[in-house]
Amino acid sequence: MKKIIHNLRQRPEHHRKSIAVATSLSLTFIVFVMWISFFRLQYVPDNTSAPVAENGPVLMLKQQAASIYDSISNFSFKNIIFGASE
Repeated sequence: MKKIIHNLRQRPEHHRKSIAVATSLSLTFIVFVMWISFFRLQYVPDNTSAPVAENGPVLMLKQQAASIYDSISNFSFKNIIFGASE
């Protein structure tokens, strides 16, 4: 980690600023995705059991990560532009 910081200090200021912005945006996006996934779990319909009550938080986080991965892997611009094909 010290080597990475040392290398960053050697770069020009505009490179350091762009790396700082990219890093902060990435971390903000990760926090936002986690917040949305936990927010979605709070509003589970009454006829189903809440995953938080049955499962531990680690298992719940693993399930949400798998769900997000499936959503991203199934994402297609073709469906957005031309509509979903049946």
